[in-house]
Amino acid sequence: MTELFIDGVNVVLPKNFSVAVKRENPMFTKNGEYTYDITLQLSNPTNAKLYEHLNRLNSVTEIKTNRTAILRADNRVYCNGTEVITGWTDDTVSIQIASGNSELNYFIGADKKIEVLEMADYHESLSPLSQIELTYPSVYYNLVPVYNQDTEQMCNAWFFNGKSTTPVWSDLSVESHPECPQPYLCGYIKWVLQALGYELVKNQLEDTVFKDLYICHANVITNWNQVLRGWTVLDFLTQIEQLFDMVFVVDNKAKTAALLFRGRYLAGANTAHVKWVSDVYEAETEDEPDFEDMTQANVSYNLPGDSDWKFARLEDPVKQAAKYETIPDSFTPQSISRDRVLAWFEEDEAHQNSQTIYTDTKSERQYLFQEKEDMGEGHSDIIRFTMVDHFADLTPDEAVTDVELDITPVTLADGTVRMFRGINDHPTYTCQLPSVSGGVDYLGEQMEASNVNLVTMIEEGTSSDSSTELRLAFYSGMSRLGTISEQDGTTYNYDYPIPYTDEYIRAPYRDDSGGSPIYRKSNSVGASLRLQTLNELIYQTNYDIDYNHGIKLSSYDPNVYDPMAVFEIRNKRYVCKEIEYTLDAYGRKGAWTGTFYPIKLSDTEADARWILADGKWRDGGVWLDNGRWLDN
Repeated sequence: MTELFIDGVNVVLPKNFSVAVKRENPMFTKNGEYTYDITLQLSNPTNAKLYEHLNRLNSVTEIKTNRTAILRADNRVYCNGTEVITGWTDDTVSIQIASGNSELNYFIGADKKIEVLEMADYHESLSPLSQIELTYPSVYYNLVPVYNQDTEQMCNAWFFNGKSTTPVWSDLSVESHPECPQPYLCGYIKWVLQALGYELVKNQLEDTVFKDLYICHANVITNWNQVLRGWTVLDFLTQIEQLFDMVFVVDNKAKTAALLFRGRYLAGANTAHVKWVSDVYEAETEDEPDFEDMTQANVSYNLPGDSDWKFARLEDPVKQAAKYETIPDSFTPQSISRDRVLAWFEEDEAHQNSQTIYTDTKSERQYLFQEKEDMGEGHSDIIRFTMVDHFADLTPDEAVTDVELDITPVTLADGTVRMFRGINDHPTYTCQLPSVSGGVDYLGEQMEASNVNLVTMIEEGTSSDSSTELRLAFYSGMSRLGTISEQDGTTYNYDYPIPYTDEYIRAPYRDDSGGSPIYRKSNSVGASLRLQTLNELIYQTNYDIDYNHGIKLSSYDPNVYDPMAVFEIRNKRYVCKEIEYTLDAYGRKGAWTGTFYPIKLSDTEADARWILADGKWRDGGVWLDNGRWLDN
């Protein structure tokens, strides 16, 4: 028997009732559990009372009820989610049941802005110093300095007072140095989902080096929903999924969500052994997963067009025109205190040309000579060079699609830190800090502030729909700066909040020293937003799934399976794309059908039954094609 409960009411189903229930694996689609149209008669008192509110509406877009809906057959729950009314007449009403990811995707919509969500005030009951001494998850935001390109202001300004090595929070006016809290990405994801009514119970990103990422912005805010003005919820979640090759998996019953890597989601998954299979045939090859396979895509960042990024990502004509040589492992600077790459350019004039890109074999980074400046008699010449192409695009030979990421690394520009060590000695220190465009103003504010007339607004494309750029950086704690006093030559070491976007960062130097740039390690855990690093740490860890030889099957197995399980079908392992059940008024009708892809897994990943004491003999619980029991 089939039963449908809407808002706790057992509705009356027609005698000819029939509905298809689809369960899709969110790892391969944007959907979850849902039903096709269910038509209910309004001629009986139960249904008529349940839908009496429809008489007062004239548009399906006005329906905001979001009532619970449970579809049950043969004492098994096939769909537990939310009612979606798709249309009605005087005699009937058509509904669908959306569950899991389908429910989330339907109700957030494509145009729901983050700025309209009810999110919390950003303040934490900690001192400003705690917000740079601690990192996520101890705190949910930091106060790392950031430069506002539009207003030319340094937000979150820190300076040094006397000879203290601990930075002091700026006590200058808010107008000249505004406070702009920078939320950690993992925390912000949690807040967005919480505002949608879901608790994020698992975020595999927090188990990686990317937990230290935070969102760089220059918006002066009072609420977290103002950080990403102009961004829709759907765009934000989709970009997160794409950048890290992850997926949000929703449990609508518990109102929880999990953010999982596509290459790790089977960890701890159960194996479903499908019985009573009546028919198996190869699926159509064009019926492929509707997500981007990052291992088979040309991946690039949507980076700004400024000069720094032009060096960080070289265009194809530049690469084709360049000559290439290496800095061999055997090269050793004459002075052990000299930087290896700087010494390479200093010690041989043959290397001082701007036509050759040198690859350091020890770091696998590429460098380009820029210029040699003659400082005059009695002074050493200055060699200037730069690292190049460290944020190059991913261009695999087997690429079948193009992916451009709108979440990008932040631009790091030289920022000035003032050192107060006495009345007559106020040296400054230059280090690389985030530089972003200012906050997005609304249309009315733009007109009032700049008196822009409508003709100019139309011609220049001024719009209230402009979005805050979503720029990311890592922050894993304060870094050590060193500077020399101009008065007595004393070296002072300071701890200062310095973020990074790559494993190598241009070392801080005094802005009046005229020294050559040096690149040093920014962290010890390999954290970087380089696409090559993402490829190594994430994209290439995906499961070995054969999307070109999927199968479709029919089965009378009475179980209701989780599509995210590992499936054993006729002694072979598969992952599921979708399962479809047909229900009538009396329960499940006929065989269910499903689409599956072959997967290669080790026995320990696929629900290993037991392991002997020596840890070598594993029983995967399946027969091989040659009839031998899998026991080694």
